[in-house]
Amino acid sequence: MIASRAALFLTLAVFGFAPIQDKTYNLREVHKEGSVKVYEIAVSFEADGFAMEMKSKNRFKITKVNADGSYEEEDTLLGGSMKFNGDEQAIDAEDAKLHKYDKDGKEIKEDKSEEEEEDPISTLLDLLDGSDPATPVKAGHKWDHESKIGKSKFEFVGPEKLEEVDALKLTCEGKFTKEGMTGDMTATTWVRASDASLEKLELKTENMVPGEGAPSGKVKITVTRKE
Repeated sequence: MIASRAALFLTLAVFGFAPIQDKTYNLREVHKEGSVKVYEIAVSFEADGFAMEMKSKNRFKITKVNADGSYEEEDTLLGGSMKFNGDEQAIDAEDAKLHKYDKDGKEIKEDKSEEEEEDPISTLLDLLDGSDPATPVKAGHKWDHESKIGKSKFEFVGPEKLEEVDALKLTCEGKFTKEGMTGDMTATTWVRASDASLEKLELKTENMVPGEGAPSGKVKITVTRKE
């Protein structure tokens, strides 16, 4: 009996589990014209004598997908709130803003002056943007990414159930190298297994100095899909 069970377990290990280990997964989002995603975004920043929290709800709709993989997306702020050192105020909803992206997900800035007007959060997320492998990969795959503000190391952990969603989990460790910026960043991202669209993001920094003369602080960002 023991020998037969051992043989069964060995058979499962060789023929049952091996294909799972060899399975590959697409980590690059598949963009579909007309698709809509709604996210809740929470951002906090703490430094000596200063604390800021912002929460918002945003809707993203892909309005056009071109043959070369580039696409256009509407970003609509549905509302939110902002708190400075305990004082809270509402954030009003805004009309949709159209953004254009290349096939790798990098935003196309038609007005070059816009590149200098990026908000600090978008700049921070640059460590994550455009870094997904172009071809399917196995769990455990690692790669490096360099952006205009720093360097990151990624690992695809593997498939994971996130509540009722079949997701794929990735981790990231980054270091800011842009002149005037210092600090480290860690992030965990889950994307949907069906199309690699973002399901959840948890990001935090330690001892981050966002620019020359700015105070050192901590940033936390959470993005959670609601629709």
